[in-house]
Amino acid sequence: MSPLSKKIVKYQASIVLNDKCCRGTIENLSAKNIYLNTASNIQEIMNATEFKLEFQPDSGEKMDLNCRVTNAYRIPPYGITSSVSMEIIEPSSSYRDFFNALI
Repeated sequence: MSPLSKKIVKYQASIVLNDKCCRGTIENLSAKNIYLNTASNIQEIMNATEFKLEFQPDSGEKMDLNCRVTNAYRIPPYGITSSVSMEIIEPSSSYRDFFNALI
């Protein structure tokens, strides 16, 4: 993914896996990938094959995306927060329209 295809944003988001919810902030996104920082425990998410990411951009339309983790790690020096890179599984037309409007 070229750096030009990423958009720097700051959206509050929730990762939902079964009955657990992990809150974080989307730092950047692309047409098929999202990068999120969180203070929550991400161990279960790292082992999940698929989960739901929910967020509401400034447009007001709620986004629900099915995603999978591509990379996750604790941020040094103390590991208080974690970074999660995820792939969007089959982005919806509403997400594609939203992303293209960010350009």
